[in-house]
Amino acid sequence: MIRILREHKILTHVLFWVIYYFAFSIIWAQNGEYYPSFFLEFALMPVRIGLCYYTIYYLIPKILRKQKIILFFSYYGIALFVAGSVQSVITYFFYESVFQTALHYMLSIGSIFRSMLLVNSTVLFLSAFKLYQLWQEELTKNDQPPVHYINIKADKRTYRIKMDHILYVEGWGNYLKLVLKDGNQLISYSSLKELEQMLPKNFVRTHKSYIVNKDKISSFTKENLAIDDKFIPISKNVTLENFLQIH
Repeated sequence: MIRILREHKILTHVLFWVIYYFAFSIIWAQNGEYYPSFFLEFALMPVRIGLCYYTIYYLIPKILRKQKIILFFSYYGIALFVAGSVQSVITYFFYESVFQTALHYMLSIGSIFRSMLLVNSTVLFLSAFKLYQLWQEELTKNDQPPVHYINIKADKRTYRIKMDHILYVEGWGNYLKLVLKDGNQLISYSSLKELEQMLPKNFVRTHKSYIVNKDKISSFTKENLAIDDKFIPISKNVTLENFLQIH
């Protein structure tokens, strides 16, 4: 069962949220009235799921992992306040307007704050799991022996290229151009994303169309970097710190 869940991430996510839905619907049911609780949890699920996935698939890997701590907490704080406000509004209208219960749920700053705490607890749980996964990935990378060669198919042949011979790679849709330090160039049928997964950590994606060997950078600005006589653009979402930590 565990092996199946590991191989099917979508199934794992669906199973988690189904268990979460039934568990919290039962926990928050009052006086044995399960129908209103199940109905309300169903209405609130999109808010919680949205904030969780926004955090673990965007804020953590794209911002927190790049050590932009202040920006991370700013974005998360805003998103959490919006999620808490939406959840508070939904709770108010569903309990008071739909079911006419005696909950006397008031729409106020206090109710928004309570909703933020409830949503935050779920996000913290999944975020901790995501950070653990990233930590395991880093341990796996560090345990792997350094890669010195890469096999590149070009001109109906497979070339065995030393990693430190690659200056940069340029992407042209489904094709790649590898520029080597001896001046040779190889055209291969592949994508930058596929190649990026094969390259060691001293190669960085500086632009949607370029991967560069950081050891070969001779100079850089906010807009571009230089490798030999070639100026390569730097995307706005790529920070200079990526280049300052040259191995």
